Amino acid sequence: MNLNNKQRVLGRIALIRAGFNPVTDRTPPRYAFQMDVAFQSARLGGGPEDPVRFRVGLKRCELVFVPSKGQSGLTIDKRTLVAGHLPTTVTIKQHIEATSKAGGTASMGLGPSGLTGGLAMEAFVSRSKSVEALSEQTVPILLGTRSQSEDGYQSWNVSRTDGAPVLDGLLWDANSEQARFELIDNRPAETREQEKRTGLHPTFTIEVRCKREDLEVTEIGLTSPTDARIMHTLLNRGKSLKAAEAFIKKKLQEEGLRVGDLNEFYSDLVVSDLIISLVENADI
Repeated sequence: MNLNNKQRVLGRIALIRAGFNPVTDRTPPRYAFQMDVAFQSARLGGGPEDPVRFRVGLKRCELVFVPSKGQSGLTIDKRTLVAGHLPTTVTIKQHIEATSKAGGTASMGLGPSGLTGGLAMEAFVSRSKSVEALSEQTVPILLGTRSQSEDGYQSWNVSRTDGAPVLDGLLWDANSEQARFELIDNRPAETREQEKRTGLHPTFTIEVRCKREDLEVTEIGLTSPTDARIMHTLLNRGKSLKAAEAFIKKKLQEEGLRVGDLNEFYSDLVVSDLIISLVENADI
């Protein structure tokens, strides 16, 4: 897997590692695509020239596999797609209690000829038994669910299963887990030979996409003493969030990542991307 690729990212919020490994003895040629993503909350701002400092994390996101425009002859084998999960897991324990009862009624009365059935006397006997069972289920903390992006590319929706507010930890493991999928190379042999001579190979981009509402911005502090005092008043608390949003937009633009209007909760963002090449005999 070739790791000599440049990544653009907001802070260190989502660090991508991805590449292709040739699948041996297959015709037409195949390449196993492997990837992992390390998520964490990023601290931004706080520098001498920065107006604000804060922490930002992802509540959820979408990983998208984007081929270069005009590329043909390389297709994903849909039969090889896997969802995958994080190696770190949490165990959920369930407590089950069942109760059973058995009983009956009897009634007796005193008549002219002795004891008869009636309502004068009633007896009820019951027995109960409680059964306690404990079941355990191991589930991934980070879940990557196979999907398709709005623009039609292969994607995975990433979320947490334990209720924590932001994504944190490693999704998948590019070194040890099964490949995400296999790519089939149906191009002419002459095309592949020319790539070897020129060193110009097909490229793909892995994007970490989200909506504005998927960003969790916390621990905001304005670095200007005057602004910091103003921030504590009830009517001006929204100013700190606006300053953090403006800083996020500025950083994404500096990285060349796509960013929309952060005042809109459903605005689209790309907080991280990685361009990878289809290179045979790459470092694994």
